[in-house]
Amino acid sequence: MTGTRNRWKLMSTARAEKPPEQGKRRKLDDYETPPHEGLQLARFFKPSGNILEPACGSGRLVGALKEAFPGVRITGTDIKTGHDYTKRTKTWAGDIITNPPYRDGLADFFTTKSLELADGKVAMLLQSGFMWGSGRCDSLHLVTPPELIIVLPYRVYFFEGPKGKPIKSQYFNHAWYCWPDRAARERGDYGTRVEWAPKIADNDDENDFG
Repeated sequence: MTGTRNRWKLMSTARAEKPPEQGKRRKLDDYETPPHEGLQLARFFKPSGNILEPACGSGRLVGALKEAFPGVRITGTDIKTGHDYTKRTKTWAGDIITNPPYRDGLADFFTTKSLELADGKVAMLLQSGFMWGSGRCDSLHLVTPPELIIVLPYRVYFFEGPKGKPIKSQYFNHAWYCWPDRAARERGDYGTRVEWAPKIADNDDENDFG
């Protein structure tokens, strides 16, 4: 396992030193997470400590996580408030949970960055196709595979802004990808389980958190 850990450390360090160009995106990829998806995560995921949400936007997911995990301190940061996660170097003692921006390879970058920084668990809301691809397989999935994949068997309609309506023109299915804490990631002595999230009512997210 020493070789595997060294390979992971080199990969994550290289990505941390060279964040991808962010380019022009839809309001900094402002596709805010429907609050119910935070509650779906909580059906199967138990936090190991305090939580950092590094791409929180107006705080929809933060609000859902506070409801789902009462008593857990949750910190939300965002590039729009001066916290550029691609430049962060300080480790986080607890868990990192987010719906990362996607364009210009940022979903991969946020995932590897979080696995580098989090001493606790990591949970990422990603497109279902994130599990495929030879490059990602070699650099991530065969090195540090997720411990849990929560399949969302329906289309997720993200929100634009704090009071915006769901964005209907979306074409991808999603899943929560969850990794164990740093000690377990370094040992690599775990398997991957898959859970299917239950269907949600069409109006659930319209009634939650504004």
